[in-house]
Amino acid sequence: MKKIISFVLLTFGLLSMSGLVLAQGGTDSGLPTIPEPQPWTIQDVFDFLNTAVNWFFAFIMIVAVIMILVAAFYYLTARGDSKKVQTASNLLMYALIGVGVALLAKTLIYLVCTIVLPHGDCSFI
Repeated sequence: MKKIISFVLLTFGLLSMSGLVLAQGGTDSGLPTIPEPQPWTIQDVFDFLNTAVNWFFAFIMIVAVIMILVAAFYYLTARGDSKKVQTASNLLMYALIGVGVALLAKTLIYLVCTIVLPHGDCSFI
């Protein structure tokens, strides 16, 4: 058992050191240089916000679907228990509020884009 552990640790150690060798770069490594960062334009800001809102929207929709399924499970297993029915109703209400907030986020990014950008050119959203 000790031989196996020693072998695994030695192998892992040798493989992890290969990254150090690859990190050694000379002055003329033949690799392309990294360009200087450019300042963000308003288009870049809206692209970033649009990407962030799309991720938020997808996450909220997944959570909302899960909450709706859990609420349906509570409704099906309530058997007349008013506390479980109330819990299911609350879950369903919160899921619908979450969907509303996600739709509002998508709408607001488009609304701000049409106000800020010239001629309302929000075709990238």
